[in-house]
Amino acid sequence: MKTARSTVLGLLSMLVLIFFSAACQRATDNGRVPTINPSQLSALKWEELELLPRGTAVTFALWSGDEARNRYFRGAVTEEMRRRFGIELRIVPLGDAAEAVSKLLNEKAVGKQQGGSIDMVWINGENFGSAKQGAVLWGPFVEALPNHNRYPAAAHQRDFGSPIEGFEAPWQWARFVMAWDAARFTTPPATIPELIDWIRANPGRFTYSAPPDFTGSVFL
Repeated sequence: MKTARSTVLGLLSMLVLIFFSAACQRATDNGRVPTINPSQLSALKWEELELLPRGTAVTFALWSGDEARNRYFRGAVTEEMRRRFGIELRIVPLGDAAEAVSKLLNEKAVGKQQGGSIDMVWINGENFGSAKQGAVLWGPFVEALPNHNRYPAAAHQRDFGSPIEGFEAPWQWARFVMAWDAARFTTPPATIPELIDWIRANPGRFTYSAPPDFTGSVFL
């Protein structure tokens, strides 16, 4: 058997900024930090935006299934947010991202406009679609991020078939690895269109993890 890296197919993990009205709130001489809407956000320079949340707490809902990644966020990321930006990062462990979406939808249903339980969530494509359809995502915000253009344009277009439209920012990409039998053919498909053509020409000879397995769903 031989293996090769295919082209990038999907986003593995995404950070979505979710703001329920005024998300990061703090007491000031005038009360609360003023809410920023997306149109105002686009008019601010990043250096100006960095100053606004100082002294606030941000609640970050994070999948608890990856212990190494959770240690990284509880340790290095939390400390860096406090040191560089004056933000207290509060990690909320999730068994599944669907829990966060359900909580936000419930808070919206009862008319909660501030002081929500989640400001930011690490989400996957399936739950991103549900959250976007339920209108609990704040945005669009992606173009205000200084590093958004370090990802290919495709990273900002669709997630599990749902148009992103600036409501979700990529954190990391994943690559699929394809294995083939060198005794049967020596030149495997090198691109996604070539792979699609090969699958059509050879029905029943290509396999992948069946949905709802996450890897299979991402592949599709």
